[in-house]
Amino acid sequence: IEQKILKNLKKEKFIADYSINIGVANSLSVTIKDFFGNKSEFKKIFSRPFLLIQPDFIQISPRPGKISIFFDRLSVKNLNLSHENPKIIRILKFFAEKNYLTDLKAADASNISFTYATRTIKKLLTIEGKILEIFVFHKLKESGYFDDVVSNFEVYWNDSEVKNEIDCIAIKNFKVLIIECKARNIEQDFQHKLSVISEKFGINYTPVLIADIPKVNEIQLDRGKIMENIVIWRKEEIDSIDVTLRKIISGNYSN
Repeated sequence: IEQKILKNLKKEKFIADYSINIGVANSLSVTIKDFFGNKSEFKKIFSRPFLLIQPDFIQISPRPGKISIFFDRLSVKNLNLSHENPKIIRILKFFAEKNYLTDLKAADASNISFTYATRTIKKLLTIEGKILEIFVFHKLKESGYFDDVVSNFEVYWNDSEVKNEIDCIAIKNFKVLIIECKARNIEQDFQHKLSVISEKFGINYTPVLIADIPKVNEIQLDRGKIMENIVIWRKEEIDSIDVTLRKIISGNYSN
């Protein structure tokens, strides 16, 4: 992770050069040649080595003339959710009772503090559609019907660093379901992305968009049919998603 940070800093000309030396007991020293007056900023980045040895804690966002480095913390303080659904405190208390959150302080929705129990739980609760994705994956695995089921499958374009992630792939008898999971209103970009990725990387495939929403836009249903994407949004079909997808892959599904 140190190499990645330093390479980006040098690429964007925030530093002139750097060197890394590995010492005894895997200790590490970094020498930075800084001619641009950023010493205080570098101290902030490298003063917490316990974060640097865990790459998943850090995100680097390089843009022309700017490097953004985010340290992924588990604690949330002084959060104002008064504009959200009034049930939000009840939901947070539910997660605290299940030990997904610790140290919850939520006297009212305008000043909330808590800590995610683990980094995995933070991803689960903050990435849109992640819970739906995990639900679908486990329902398909537990069904025992499919030959193979994978989630978070990454595909790269033409040996470049450009990649896309497919939420879930299910295979049965050389037929493939390429599945995207969304927990929000369907947008045109969702349909287009699913169609393009399926066509580029799929073989004998059927694209499926699963949307956990109370009601679907009829235009998006029509767009899905035009792009040959199957859109699943009805609660009863999602609750029994293993049965629904089994019908799709066997050619017995009709919406």
